[in-house]
Formats: sequence, structure tokens, C-alpha cells
Amino acid sequence: MRYFALLPLMLLSLMVYPQNAQEFPSRSGQRTPAARPQTPDLPEELKVAKRKDTEDSAKRRDHVDTRDDRRNPNPRGRDLDDNRFPTRRGDAGRLEREAQDAAEKMANGYGRNLAYREYFQVGFYRGMRNALKDDRLGQWDYQDGIQQGRRDPNARREGRSQGLDLANRIAQEQAVHEVSDQFADLNWRPRPQPNPGRPNFPGAAFASPVDPNLRDLFEAYPLSRWSGFPRDPYLDRWVPEPYRLYECDRYTDFYSNQWREAKRALAAFAQDRRDGAFYRSLNNADKAFFEEEFTDAYLDIMDRIFDTYGDRGYRSGFDCGWDYGAFIQYEISYRKGYNRGVGEAMRQTAESSFFDTYPRAYSAAY
Repeated sequence: MRYFALLPLMLLSLMVYPQNAQEFPSRSGQRTPAARPQTPDLPEELKVAKRKDTEDSAKRRDHVDTRDDRRNPNPRGRDLDDNRFPTRRGDAGRLEREAQDAAEKMANGYGRNLAYREYFQVGFYRGMRNALKDDRLGQWDYQDGIQQGRRDPNARREGRSQGLDLANRIAQEQAVHEVSDQFADLNWRPRPQPNPGRPNFPGAAFASPVDPNLRDLFEAYPLSRWSGFPRDPYLDRWVPEPYRLYECDRYTDFYSNQWREAKRALAAFAQDRRDGAFYRSLNNADKAFFEEEFTDAYLDIMDRIFDTYGDRGYRSGFDCGWDYGAFIQYEISYRKGYNRGVGEAMRQTAESSFFDTYPRAYSAAY
């Protein structure tokens, strides 16, 4: 019986696929090309609501003319003794220009890239999961896998070997029991000739193999090596993690709006050795003024950036995710079919070998 328990392990040991896992196999053959579905609209909760102008921001935009600072050294009309008015670094106009320039630089680099990647991830997540849920995508690959598995020479060779071993072991056990039973009954006259009969083939030992693990496929075919990943400057040296995204129940499990947090952008700007030098040299009052102007300008620019790059990233991510998910669906379907074909080949050849061998093995053992 211990031998039977080992058979499923032997079966699994044969699940070796003919292609190199790192080469992204292509079996387009007779497969009907699947049409990529239309990209669903971006979820409402991920859309950015336009900011309403505050009284202070309107005043800054409508009443501060930074081109005329030399004639109006105090454009805000504040008391020059106000400790919030910048004095060490000159006038408010310069601080405002520096802050707005910094905001534009960070929004069009740091913020834009973060926003694009976050929305790319959301689109990728939705596209990949849609493809992986669509079993129709892998129907051709599943049937192709069955055919390839049935023709696997190793499976057929192993099946014949296991059928032979099973026949010899069962024949030996049955012969011993039959002879022992005859001599244990004193009223029974022993038979000199063996009667092997027709034994039951232990088909349960050849149970269906375990389906391939989805995580193993993600690791075997990393997104960073996939030729379908877009060569996009906003995704430079960055790729999402497909399996981590796949395990999430909703996109809110991974989505972050840090791209719109002006404080984070300002902190990143301040750490820059060259660009942040001016900001680091300011006193606390000047830094507070700079931060106020930076925040207002940064959020205004990010609102405009979202309209273009958020939607573009989301749609690009959906297309990429669906294509990658479809590839994984093709591959896992092929492997499921291949496993089934290998199992069928082993069982058929083992059964044939078993019944061919058993009568001779029983007679020899008897």
C-alpha cells in the first residue's frame, strides 16, 4: 500500500513542461485572437475633484504682480514689521517666484510620475483580473496542453513501468493469499494450477494532478522581462508587482494618493542638494511663506496634470494588465491541460501494461 501512496508523487514529478519558463512561450497556433475589451471608466472615487479657490489664493493670483516688485516692494500691503513677511531673503515676490518654480518642477516630475504610476497600477489591476477571470481565453491552450501531455514519451514510459511493477506486486500478494487460504481449510482440496482471474486495476493511484500554482507562473514570467510592458518614460525603472496586486480584493488596498500631497513633494524638493539649497537657507518665517505658495501652486498644477496623465496612465495600465493577464491565462490553461494529458497517458499505458503482465506474474508467483 505504501507503493500506491507514492504514485501521485511520481505523477507530479513528470509535470515538466517542454519549454523554458524564462522564454515566454508562444503557442498562438490555431488560437483565435482575443479582442481586448473596452477600458472601463475610472472609478468615481479616484477622480480628482477640482479645488475651489480660497480668498487668499484668489488674492495671490489677482493682486500680486510679480513683474512689478521693484516698484512695489510690499505687494501684499502688509506691515513691514510683520514677522511673517520675509525680510532676510528680500521681497515676497522673489519667494513667490521661487516657490512657484519649485512647485512646477516637482509637479511635472515627481508628482506627475507618481500619479501616472498609481493610476497605471489601478488600470493594470483591473485589466489583469478581468483576463484571469475569463476562462474562454485559455480554451485552445487547454486542449493543446492535453494533446501534448498525452504524447509525452516520458509519461508513457513511466506508465508502462508502473503498470509492470503494480502487476508483479499485486500478483505476488494475491498468490500468497490464495495458497494460504487453501491450506488453512482442511476440507478444501488445493489446486495445483493457478487461477489468476481478473484483478481490479488500482486506478485511484493515478488521481488527477494538482493544478499549477498561479504565483509560480508570475515568478516564472516576471513583468520586467515581458516584451509587452510599455516603454514609457513615466515608468522608467519601475514595474508593478502582479501577484501582490492580484491578491488585493480592491484597488483601494494598494492605491495611494501621495502624489497629490504637497508636503511630501516639498520634502523631496528640500532634500535635493542643488534645487533645495535656496529653501534650506530660509529662516522659519520665510519657509512658512514658501510652503504656503508652493502648496497652492503644486495642487493647482497637479489638478491639470491629473486630467491628462491620470487618465492616460489608467488606460495604458488596463491594456497592459489585460494583455499580461491573458498571457498568464494561456499559460496556466496549457499547463492544466498538459497535466491532464500526462495523467491520462500514464493511466492508459499503466493499465494496459498491468493487464498484460498480471497473468504471467501471478502464475510465476503461484
